[in-house]
Amino acid sequence: MLRSSSIALAISIIIGAELATRAALQAESLKPVMSATLQSYEELQPYLTSNERFADLGNQEVIARLLKSLREGLHSAQSIKSPHARDPGFGASLAVIEDLLGDAEQRFKEGKKGYALYRLRAVSTNCASCHMSYSVNIVRRTPEEPPPDLNALEQAEFYLAARQFEKASQTLWSAMEEGRSPLFTIEALRKWLVLEIRVKTKPQATIEGLLRIQKQAKLPHDELEEISQWIGALKRWQQEPPSSQSLLHQAQTLAQESMRLGSSPLYTVDVVNLLRASALAHRALATPGISPKDRSAALLLLGFSYYRLPLYFIDELPEIYFDQCIEEFPGSDDAKRAYRFRKEKVLTDFTGSSGTHIPSDVAARMKELYQKAYGIPRFGGEV
Repeated sequence: MLRSSSIALAISIIIGAELATRAALQAESLKPVMSATLQSYEELQPYLTSNERFADLGNQEVIARLLKSLREGLHSAQSIKSPHARDPGFGASLAVIEDLLGDAEQRFKEGKKGYALYRLRAVSTNCASCHMSYSVNIVRRTPEEPPPDLNALEQAEFYLAARQFEKASQTLWSAMEEGRSPLFTIEALRKWLVLEIRVKTKPQATIEGLLRIQKQAKLPHDELEEISQWIGALKRWQQEPPSSQSLLHQAQTLAQESMRLGSSPLYTVDVVNLLRASALAHRALATPGISPKDRSAALLLLGFSYYRLPLYFIDELPEIYFDQCIEEFPGSDDAKRAYRFRKEKVLTDFTGSSGTHIPSDVAARMKELYQKAYGIPRFGGEV
């Protein structure tokens, strides 16, 4: 787990890189706006790294001001004409981040500090997921090397946030070889696997790396078995003939296959196939002129993929894509499926030994999503 200081650092790198890239592509008149936005985020860092400072009533006014400035600055960034401005998926990612910030700002105003902080911390990994789906030229305004006091896993997080993928891969190997604990090693290994499958896409090299880890790392038997399952999926990938199917159709096929494990009953999902499916679905979303039907299906598939990969991504990603599907395509079959998955996740998240206790604000949001997903009119015939 990253220390709070390195979490803040990673978030700063990601937001700063995204906004600086777009600022460099925009007219000179907007650069002061972007600079002010970056400054707001930097000023917000001390509050994001401390639950106590974030909840302190004496800090409420300054945090509210910084959240408003950050959200408005990101909204301005969406109008900047980057090479990806026409990509629906890229635009959706920016919109999702703005929605996260808007939701955090509103919840903060309502006094729901814990939920607001939870939403803000979801921003960083959503950006990182975007980074591993789109190729952008980053104009860095942050240091290219991490602070010296970070361990190997934390350094790798820094490089991932800064899109320095080769350094991230090498540092993740260092983290695995460091072998602090089985949990530390497997966390680094999972990040390395995502990077290998979604960015490098060279199954033979990935297989060779996994075989080395099997021999060298001191991991529990169940983790070693899962690595064997990954290797089997990678070998099947190598044997696949070139596909003439659309990106979305390929993604759907892989997602379906990921749930048919055959001789691997211990695992609920084929991680390799589902990571491949998610990468293809992101590319499908970025296809110019994608049809509403395909866009709806891609959003649903991404929500499903992240829902079934909880150990590889942050917990908020499934709801981001399920909600987007429901909001954009109310009353559709995909929206209904998205709602059912969303409901299943909520029931799982809030079920404990004493029963299911869903907070009132979460229950209200689920009711709203249900009405939209099933096309139930609220007033004036509107859904």
